[in-house]
Amino acid sequence: MMRLLICLLFFAISCNAASNDTFCASSQAEQTGFYTMVTQEKSGDCGSLGTLQVSIEDGAVSIDESFGCSLEGLAWSEQACTTLSVLVCDDGTWEMILDWEVSSLEDPNKLSGVLIANMAKWGGLYTCSSEYTFQATKTQQ
Repeated sequence: MMRLLICLLFFAISCNAASNDTFCASSQAEQTGFYTMVTQEKSGDCGSLGTLQVSIEDGAVSIDESFGCSLEGLAWSEQACTTLSVLVCDDGTWEMILDWEVSSLEDPNKLSGVLIANMAKWGGLYTCSSEYTFQATKTQQ
């Protein structure tokens, strides 16, 4: 099921890319560095994430190693200046699928985007899903 969702995500990117003939001025490599990310929950039941300190490399958001995450998919849309990535995580307590959409802004030190989080704790005894928006400001290269 997970692989199907990833395939559908990348299919959606390729369909959307064909409808826009303009290209952005920034590159995926510019979405690299350490950022302060301010999140806001738009919908769902997982709760606030608050402000996070994250590392982003070529648009892929890295979270703490202790969450046991692996990068399952990565795609760059030059038309939208956006990197889409999927992290699948399992730390023994939480299982998470994190769909990130990271977009470049005119200011090369700022990013914005969306995180869709699907989480399950204790083998599915507790589950939640939320959609977050975020603004990220580069703190160091």
